[in-house]
Amino acid sequence: MGLKKGFPPEESLLLFCDRILELSAGKQLRVTLTGGEPTIHPSFGQILSRLGSVARVEVITNGTRSSSWWAELPRLPRRVIISLHPQYYDRRVERINDLTAWFISQGVGVVYNLLCDPDQWSTVERMHQDLDPKYRPWVIPKVLQDLSDPRQRPRANYTPAQLAWIQQYPTRVASIYPEHTQLVLEDGTRSKFDPHQLIAQGQHHFQGWQCSAGLSSITVDYTGGIFAGICQSQRLGSIRDFELNSTYMTCPKRECSCAGDVILDKHHPNYAR
Repeated sequence: MGLKKGFPPEESLLLFCDRILELSAGKQLRVTLTGGEPTIHPSFGQILSRLGSVARVEVITNGTRSSSWWAELPRLPRRVIISLHPQYYDRRVERINDLTAWFISQGVGVVYNLLCDPDQWSTVERMHQDLDPKYRPWVIPKVLQDLSDPRQRPRANYTPAQLAWIQQYPTRVASIYPEHTQLVLEDGTRSKFDPHQLIAQGQHHFQGWQCSAGLSSITVDYTGGIFAGICQSQRLGSIRDFELNSTYMTCPKRECSCAGDVILDKHHPNYAR
């Protein structure tokens, strides 16, 4: 029996937080709070405080909340990822510069998801130019996909120049990923990698691979359903009743559409982990 649509009740959410902390005991826990816009949830501050006491919490937000609103919270996240959407652009990047400066003064890291819509490319360029130059190295140019076909998810129709700009962007965001986030080739060669660049280059197809989604990564949707990975490859239950996977799952998706899924531990079935 599922939950009713809308925000899950506060009691269920806090019990879920406690369950996550129990399951992650002795592990290095990283939690991402996202949405929609997670800051509109009435229990956002409590959830952030509960999880932030033992985990590295990051929040994906549209950046519309003021610094005074964030200052009222009992605890701040370790990192904020601000999504910049060209379809909602109203020169608010100027305000985001001020918000970024405040976050940094509080010891909070800031990264930007720049939604690269090929049909609004001039707006994408203006948003990027309006961002303070000292913050531009922390921009992630995000490749858009056609979500009308959830199985194929073809890449949006970029011009060669647009795609080259995305692929060659001098981002420093890869440096924030843990040292164990490595690409291991068939010959045993290891190197750090940028998951966003793998997506931009079309090197994010892992169907049939063994993946730790559901074991080390879950997604909670707005109704309280819990799924393996951001890709939601498998339903694990609800916030009131769920279990993490005990083994790696075989990826059913044609590709990883999100960097958070790309960096999950995964291996080709012909190679042992």
